[in-house]
Amino acid sequence: MPELYRRLRDVCDQLDQTDCRVIYVNDGSRDRSLSIMLEQQRTDPRFTVLELSRNFGHQAAITAGLMHANGEVVVFMDGDLQDPPEAIPDLLECWRGGVQVVRAQRRSRKESGLRRIGFEAFHKVFSWISDFPIPSQTGIFGLVDKQALEEIKKLTEKNRFFPGLRSWVGFEQGIVYYDRQERAGGEPKQSFNA
Repeated sequence: MPELYRRLRDVCDQLDQTDCRVIYVNDGSRDRSLSIMLEQQRTDPRFTVLELSRNFGHQAAITAGLMHANGEVVVFMDGDLQDPPEAIPDLLECWRGGVQVVRAQRRSRKESGLRRIGFEAFHKVFSWISDFPIPSQTGIFGLVDKQALEEIKKLTEKNRFFPGLRSWVGFEQGIVYYDRQERAGGEPKQSFNA
C-alpha cells in the first residue's frame, strides 16, 4: 500500500493540469490495508476510501468503484502494482487523441505453468463465444471517458466481467502497450507506447 500510494501520488503530481482523484475500494480486507488507506486519505485529500462490508469479489469491487466515479475520465487498475500507474499519462494522451475507451495491454506476461495455460485457455474460449474478444494481455487496467462510463453504469448484469463490458460498450477504442521488466536492483522498468 505505501508503494502504491507513492507511485499514484507521483503520477497525480505530474498531471498538474488535471484534477486527480483516487478511489480505493477496500473489498473486505482483513489485514492492515484499510487503516493504511485511511491514513493516506488523511494525508492527501485526493485519495478516497470506499469500504465494502465484506469481500464481494473483484468484479463487484470494480463495479462499486465505477459507481462512485464521476470524472471526465476514469482509470481502472488493481492495487497490486502488476500494472504500472506510470502508464496513466499515456492512457490520458490516447484519450486526448479522440479515443473514448483505452485498454492498457502488456506486451508479455510472466506467468508460467498452469496459470499461463489457464490465461491462454480462457482467452481462446472467450474469443470463440464473444463478438467482442479481449486480447490475452489485457486486464482491467485502462481508461473510459465519461460517456462510456455512464453507459457501463446502465448495464444490469449481476455477474460482471469488466474487460468484456468495456469492449462491448462500443465507442472509439484504443490500446496503450507497455512492458514490465526488472532492473538489476529489482526496480521495475516500464516503457509505453500508444
